[in-house]
Amino acid sequence: MIGQPFHILPTSGALIAMRSRRIHQTLLTILGLFLVAPQGLFAAGIEEQLERYLGRWTRDRIGIGGEVETWIKTVVAGAEKHEFIETNQVTGVNGKTMRQWQVKFRVDPVAGKYLRFQAEGIRSNPPQDGEPWRPNSLQYLLQVDGNFIYEVHDFAYGVFRWQRLGPGAATIDPQRLDALRELLGTFRGDYANAGSEAYGIAPADVTITSSAQLSATGSLITQSWTSVPKGNGPEKAFEAHVVYSYDPSSGRLIKQYQTSTGVSVKGTLILWQNRKLLWERSGDTPRGPMYELCLYDFSDAGTFKHVILKRTLNGKVVDVDEDPIVLRRVK
Repeated sequence: MIGQPFHILPTSGALIAMRSRRIHQTLLTILGLFLVAPQGLFAAGIEEQLERYLGRWTRDRIGIGGEVETWIKTVVAGAEKHEFIETNQVTGVNGKTMRQWQVKFRVDPVAGKYLRFQAEGIRSNPPQDGEPWRPNSLQYLLQVDGNFIYEVHDFAYGVFRWQRLGPGAATIDPQRLDALRELLGTFRGDYANAGSEAYGIAPADVTITSSAQLSATGSLITQSWTSVPKGNGPEKAFEAHVVYSYDPSSGRLIKQYQTSTGVSVKGTLILWQNRKLLWERSGDTPRGPMYELCLYDFSDAGTFKHVILKRTLNGKVVDVDEDPIVLRRVK
């Protein structure tokens, strides 16, 4: 007896119609996101996604009793174009197989960046001798992003995220960091620092250097931000060391950094357009929690303008006299 996946629906006409309406509504919602989201943050083109779709994928699901189920599916090409067969296996915490089945399906491009999964048949795994494919009407939207698959079965329930299984590490698609390419290299400039309550910085005339580089995999950017008071050596500097990456769980570019004054911050890129990047950042300082909106502006060639639009410390607005920091590319 085949073990049915939790999302397989009966094939009555009413339920099929309801499912089609949900798919249509979901597509409209995703299209709305497509119109407002940064274009460079989307996954690869259709043909590249289809190539990457093949292989073994896994995700964990919490069962009704609180137990963890591990789902593994293996996707292979079918006999016709855009046709595939996936073998599904669900195991419990003890590694014992709970159920398994096969699905024959096709995928068709939707809105240029997405794929529509349309089941054509389902059967046992391994199939019995002469076992035919039984009709099945499962549909959903998906997107292949390097070593991750995102599935939307019902927008109200969120996104299922699958991760590729070996060989090697399932690294993030380097294209996800395209929005941050302007940051790479070295920028430098002089600045009359009015001081900062939040960061524990005293007023001083300083030279600021920002240096950022891409990791070997292309999935991380590391940045050093050094502010050295005039007439002093690096031992008197304010330092911040930053790591930028893509977060598959939220679909956002994120950053994390530590400073030499004991500040720890996490940030999320909330808007990117016209070579400007708006970050929402929050963290802990020795004086309490901090929140800020920070703009990276690369709209002028060879220039990195760093602007604090808002900053609060313990809920109070601080550092209102901070002027924009303007750095010039030197490398």
